Amino acid sequence: MKDKSQDLFTEWYNRFMESSTLTKFDTTILNVDDALDKTKICNALSNGANIILDISWGKQEEAEPIFSNIGIPYYKIDVAITAHLDLLDQYLDIRNASDVTMIFDDPCVSFF
Repeated sequence: MKDKSQDLFTEWYNRFMESSTLTKFDTTILNVDDALDKTKICNALSNGANIILDISWGKQEEAEPIFSNIGIPYYKIDVAITAHLDLLDQYLDIRNASDVTMIFDDPCVSFF
């Protein structure tokens, strides 16, 4: 499950999964907010889904109990930079820094 703005991550994921020579997976990528994807979820589950990876920005509180009740592992993966920003904030506090400049790579050039 993903949010609509996470296309770069899903492209990276698809390239990674296609490059795997040991194991092949059938992947269904679902947008969290899209009502049509609720039908895709049901179709994926009826076709024997084995795991749910949630990379959406927000917390999907209703998802984990639903999948847990039907015996499908649900994993929330944080692909945001929040953890890095928290670490940077703590470091700057220790250094008594008041200003910081952050420089990011262009996401169109490379994602990971």
